[in-house]
Amino acid sequence: KALELRPQFAEAHLRYGFYFMATGRLEQALRRARAAHQLDPLSASTTAAETMVLTYMGRCESAIRRCKEALEMHPYFIELRYVLGMAYQRLGKFEEAIAAFEAGATISGREPLFLCWLGAAYAEAGRRDEALAILEELKQREKEGGPPLHLPFAVMHIALGQKDAAFERLFQAADAFDGLVCYIQIVPTYDSLRDDPRYLELLTRLGMTPVGDPTATLHFSEGALG
Repeated sequence: KALELRPQFAEAHLRYGFYFMATGRLEQALRRARAAHQLDPLSASTTAAETMVLTYMGRCESAIRRCKEALEMHPYFIELRYVLGMAYQRLGKFEEAIAAFEAGATISGREPLFLCWLGAAYAEAGRRDEALAILEELKQREKEGGPPLHLPFAVMHIALGQKDAAFERLFQAADAFDGLVCYIQIVPTYDSLRDDPRYLELLTRLGMTPVGDPTATLHFSEGALG
């Protein structure tokens, strides 16, 4: 409806793209992200969205190149650091991923969502002691109060091979209406969970249909997308 009223509104294209991402329609998501970027070419948000989709599509080299270009103009935009780290991680370049996530963790003031990706990269690089130290830091942060850190813990448990603990946290995230959990079908981190019966149970809990289903829809917390 927003696009019908204001077709030149970049943010509307961006939000619609996030919806397509969550439902696994990455070509449509990429088109929306690029439309938003054309309308607002200096925006770090539109570049981050475009490179995020490219990474989820497996076009990681293109994503890395675009991220580096954008970071020259927006060095403190942490979403670009996340995408850069994720792209390197998908290519198996774990030390480069760690460097990107470490920079993001520093810039964000050690934001838990950045800490978990950093910890996961440590684990994948074989630096388990450092990964466990991140896990302990997250436990301490949760004890100190604030919102539960279900998704950061889920990411860490997956990286450490603790599947039962990961599913427990993901179900808690779903019950807490954590908007980010709706991207579970496209984020590569969750690939190791997909052959477990609990994965389909989780999708059902979220009101989602599996990616690849032409009728794929998302009913969970659409307003939280992005």
